Amino acid sequence: MNERLPFLREKTSKLTSLPGVYKMKNSDGEIIYIGKAKNLKNRVTSYFRASSDHTPKVAKMVENVYDYDFIVTDTEYEALVLECSLIKQHKPKYNILLKDDKGYHYIHVSDEKYPRITAENRMLTGGITLGPYTSPGVAKQTVNEVNKAFMLPVCKKKFPCQTAAGKKPCLNYHIKQCMGVCMGKISADEYSTIISQAVDYIKTGSRESVEKLREEMEKAAEALEFEKAARLRDRISAITRASETQKIFDPEIMSTDVIASVSNSAGTCVSVIIYRRGRLVDKEAYFFEGVENDGSFYSDFIVQYYSTGHDIPENIVIAQETEDSGILSELLKEQSGHAVHVMYRQRGSMMKYIMLARNNASEFLSIRAGRTGRELIALEELSKLLGLPKPPRYIEAYDISNLGSSAMCASMVVFENGRPQKKMYRSFQ
Repeated sequence: MNERLPFLREKTSKLTSLPGVYKMKNSDGEIIYIGKAKNLKNRVTSYFRASSDHTPKVAKMVENVYDYDFIVTDTEYEALVLECSLIKQHKPKYNILLKDDKGYHYIHVSDEKYPRITAENRMLTGGITLGPYTSPGVAKQTVNEVNKAFMLPVCKKKFPCQTAAGKKPCLNYHIKQCMGVCMGKISADEYSTIISQAVDYIKTGSRESVEKLREEMEKAAEALEFEKAARLRDRISAITRASETQKIFDPEIMSTDVIASVSNSAGTCVSVIIYRRGRLVDKEAYFFEGVENDGSFYSDFIVQYYSTGHDIPENIVIAQETEDSGILSELLKEQSGHAVHVMYRQRGSMMKYIMLARNNASEFLSIRAGRTGRELIALEELSKLLGLPKPPRYIEAYDISNLGSSAMCASMVVFENGRPQKKMYRSFQ
């Protein structure tokens, strides 16, 4: 019996219900198991229930769990991709499938004039093979998403071909889930370009070709080639949607730390999301009791964090402006021996990474405060809108009604630490 179960159950009771990845650790801090979840709270809770009917492998793993960490993601797909990446990086003891070639799964792009993208349980000769992936679910979900986003054919027809006289294309074409290669309107060169973009998305979620596609679309429209322009428009939309939902891999942030914080009346939590070689590799979170997030907070944190032996990346993106960014860049350059850029971002493509770091900070803080991450973020946003030095702990709101100058009445609602306190509600005559 694991003596830490009461602590683990209490910690899990405050865990978020968002999707993400959890990392089980032993008493030495070593990661022994990595898993993904559509609902982190439900999934992690299932390990620590008193009446859980675990398999011998899972039961043995639970006996050795001393603590766990987690990384919150925006979608289940991101959790799948991140799980795969972290398992290959850490090779945990209890992720047995990934240590055996029989447990690997791949994505294959066939070697033919009109290639298909499929999920496979073994490496195939010819074409392009991506992977390995941790489970069939990862590979299949990725293939399904890419085929749907880029409107690739999934039927068994051989291309090139023309639809036989009197016959119609399949339902996927009519519901705009297939570009209709069988109609003979897509050339092999154009199809090859689409496949390249789909493969690029699987690898990195890149949007590098969007501007070029926009130029092609405008030229096609000017040349009155409206069908071609419409296809390019749909392809731009697909690539944009794909890149917006993908924050696990990004070649544009090869060596970057993203730092964001969330505060409440008890203190401030800072989350550091770590990217190396364009891949999210880890997250660290720190809580500073009684510390307010004032103008010098980020400067002080960066100096302390990187002076204790942490790897110094080429770029550090922070969620709050600081006057010391130039000085910090010079200091870290001397420590690391390479150029370092400390940047504040309020908008643009980096905002999704700042929000990822901020969401993780809020969830870490919510466990300590007994509040949900959404409540904490809402209070912090309110304090910024009102120009308050820190998030409000106690809020009273009033509404007054009357008929002319008579029959006046008022009601009051109360929120404490972001939660309604109904026993404090009052009505006044």
